[in-house]
Amino acid sequence: MGITSRLTSWQKVSPKVGGIAKSRSGKVSDNKLSDFPKNLKIMIGGEKNIMRIISITTLIFISLFSVFLSWGKEIDPNDIDWTKAENFALNKPVNAPKDGTDQFKANPGWGPKEKATNGNRDTNDWMGWNEAGKNREEIGWCEIDLEEVRWIDTIRIWHYYGDQRTYHHVKLAASTKSKFEGEEVVIFDGDDKSASRATSWIGDAMDDKSVKFKKFGGGEYQETPGGRLDHFKPVKARYVRGWNFGSTSNTAVHWVEIEVYSFLGAASVTLSEKLPVAWGIIKSY
Repeated sequence: MGITSRLTSWQKVSPKVGGIAKSRSGKVSDNKLSDFPKNLKIMIGGEKNIMRIISITTLIFISLFSVFLSWGKEIDPNDIDWTKAENFALNKPVNAPKDGTDQFKANPGWGPKEKATNGNRDTNDWMGWNEAGKNREEIGWCEIDLEEVRWIDTIRIWHYYGDQRTYHHVKLAASTKSKFEGEEVVIFDGDDKSASRATSWIGDAMDDKSVKFKKFGGGEYQETPGGRLDHFKPVKARYVRGWNFGSTSNTAVHWVEIEVYSFLGAASVTLSEKLPVAWGIIKSY
């Protein structure tokens, strides 16, 4: 048999694709196009499977559309059950340019660094020191080491609030490195509202069961037993650093407690269980 006759015989055997017969030359045979839906049903296992696939596809579309609608929404801290929220800063190491213990030897318990993460929000349980005449970047800061890089989106912070004072030059930032030389993400800046990444709230009570939060627009604020809460789009961080430099009462710097949270994904502890799914997807700007 010659090459020509072999090609002719080969073309006569037409493989079927989805119920449509094609020759190797690309021509459609006289099989009817109307057979395609019937053959599709056979391929995917009947009408029930078709309906199942349609239902699943619809659910996926609705879920994705819901995520799109909720993208960028913020949580309301009044919907959080704070008694169940995990504080990632609890008992974590604290770094600072000095320790106030030496300065307050006459008052044991005043000033030591570990006070900022020991879980005690009482206004008299503070770390800090007196430093008049020096700049904030040099002496007015403390830093929490979370001991691992993780996603965070909420920070609560207390300074001394016993006399409802207002601290000056308050700032809060997060970083994956303990440098804070420009690589950090600024969360809150009391001197420059435009630099703040967070939506900030002020709490009225220290107790997690009774605290109520009120949103405020940034800048300086009066200290309260409920502290300040900053909520922001998630960032990767290992280190959280806070700054302040004196107050309306004196030139000292103080921190009572710094708490770090993440309300991403299924681990949400919102009372309403309406924490947007989008927060589990948004990673950073």
